[in-house]
Amino acid sequence: EREKERERERGDMNVSCKGPEYASSRWILENHDEWTKATLNRFFQLAQQNGLTDEQFMRWLVDRVLLARKITHFAQRLERRLPEGLSLNSKGFEEDYKWFTERIADFSSSEAVKMSYACQSLVDTLDKATSAESSPVVSVSALWSCLFAEMQGWRLGSGTSGRKMTGRYQQFQEYLARETAVFYLLEIQGMLDQLYDVAPNEERDKARETFGLTLRKLNALMDGAINAVKAPGMKDICDKCGRQGHSIERCTFKHHI
Repeated sequence: EREKERERERGDMNVSCKGPEYASSRWILENHDEWTKATLNRFFQLAQQNGLTDEQFMRWLVDRVLLARKITHFAQRLERRLPEGLSLNSKGFEEDYKWFTERIADFSSSEAVKMSYACQSLVDTLDKATSAESSPVVSVSALWSCLFAEMQGWRLGSGTSGRKMTGRYQQFQEYLARETAVFYLLEIQGMLDQLYDVAPNEERDKARETFGLTLRKLNALMDGAINAVKAPGMKDICDKCGRQGHSIERCTFKHHI
């Protein structure tokens, strides 16, 4: 019971700095389960405890580098469609991609440099949400929810103890939860609320749905990193369906619910 209460307290901390009168803040409250699963994912707890194996860490890092490259492209594409007077400052996304690329060069890895199924699923969601067929409010909702939830996860990774991460995880917490990143994402949140205020009801509903969907995809990506462990003698586990004995290329599983 004490552990449950502690988790609830952490969840209460894990909210936007803006008040509930803003749409984006209401989404966090309305999607509390998805928000908590993403921002308090066990991945962050293991990182705080230095409990991730090399395989788990590299699975996440490879995915995160490839995700950063895709997000840079999506941000540049969206920048051209934003109403006059609004800007994402997409150069910041380019700097993030460069930073992640330098980080992966610091670690040796036998992991194949390709996306996991979970990462590809998140990328597909962001790709669709930021395409020309989607309205700017939906596009900004997708990018903001992905990056803001991740930032909160690293920021809260120290837990109620207040201890900072150490070892190889310290630089990721310091970079992804740095003050400038927090303020930048709050600026994007303000842009999202501004777009939402003038959007038609159909686009508002889609932006809200995209928020919840993106959180679920982000949570799945981090869960996938935790599950990237194979015991000696164990058959390969398909990254798509989670079963043993075949690769993702041969998997016939349609989709996750």
